[in-house]
Amino acid sequence: MSGNLTSQDNSGLGRRVDEPSPALRRFFLSRLRDMVALRSEHARRLPDGDPNLRLLDKAIYSIYCDCLDLGVGEDARAILRHEEVALPREAGDEPPAETN
Repeated sequence: MSGNLTSQDNSGLGRRVDEPSPALRRFFLSRLRDMVALRSEHARRLPDGDPNLRLLDKAIYSIYCDCLDLGVGEDARAILRHEEVALPREAGDEPPAETN
């Protein structure tokens, strides 16, 4: 996600979208909250290192990066802190700089 997204208006002409809508921000925060809850539920039943947990961690990380791009990184970090989720760290997994 970046500040140079385009969308179509009623005339069919593209327009620049500089500021993500509050609804889009809420959507991604809700998506992050849901994925973190799903991971917590599965972590109680699956052994550490299970490939399914790793897949959920990758999805959470991806959504977290989307939240950073949308300027709601602090809210996203609060969700992760609340559930005590650690983001996966691998080579090249550096989150993008947060934009406000």
